[in-house]
Amino acid sequence: GLSFDDIFMKRIFASYIVKESNDKDERIKDYAQGIDKLYESEKIKKSLLNYEQDLWVY
Repeated sequence: GLSFDDIFMKRIFASYIVKESNDKDERIKDYAQGIDKLYESEKIKKSLLNYEQDLWVY
């Protein structure tokens, strides 16, 4: 069987970003409507990926 660690490390899952830390402690749905929620989620995802890549730049 697979453990949760196996599933996470092998990326055998799908997810959506629903919240990012902010001053007002709001979820994306609280300040974006319609397709803008998806765009905001993708923007945050891209920002996190860039941050992760920058950690390994020497």
